[in-house]
Amino acid sequence: MNNYKNQIENLSLERTNLLEDIQKSTASPVQLSENEKRADDKLGKVNTKLKRALQTFKDKIHRLVTERPELFTDVGEETTERFDHLIATVEHQATHIDILQSENEQSQEQLRNQILELQSSLDACRYQLENERPVQGQQLVCATPPSDEISQTNIENYEMQIRQLQQKLSQHDDEKSLLRERLNEVELELRKVLDDHAST
Repeated sequence: MNNYKNQIENLSLERTNLLEDIQKSTASPVQLSENEKRADDKLGKVNTKLKRALQTFKDKIHRLVTERPELFTDVGEETTERFDHLIATVEHQATHIDILQSENEQSQEQLRNQILELQSSLDACRYQLENERPVQGQQLVCATPPSDEISQTNIENYEMQIRQLQQKLSQHDDEKSLLRERLNEVELELRKVLDDHAST
């Protein structure tokens, strides 16, 4: 479209220059008529080129109107109106694309931050689980009195401690599973956003 617009402007400028040349000619009537004839020939060629460029331009806009009428609702029949509307539509779409790209970048950054947070939480839980198991096992071994001092109450206390530790371990495993699920969801969301971004 810009190419045709530039051609039209160039041809119009050439036509104006030719008209000025005709007016500046102050030669004799014979030279004047020869100059006029040459100028008229040039002017005729320029006009023909200009008409051809305009017709091509009109044909392309008409083809767009035919193929995509939804782009030209509430727009007049004039080619210039349609062209202005088309330019406004393209500018609007470019602005909309910029906004969507900005939102997409923000979403990706948020998802990356969430993934990092979840990964950090998962690592912290792993570290806590790995370090609690040996420490708690050592505490139980150290806290065990000689076998002759073990009473029924002590056995019940140890069993209760074991149950509490197992329950705590189970809770940590549940938290770990939930964190892993959330991480998978976030990774899936990120992939989806990246795929959407790649397709646009």
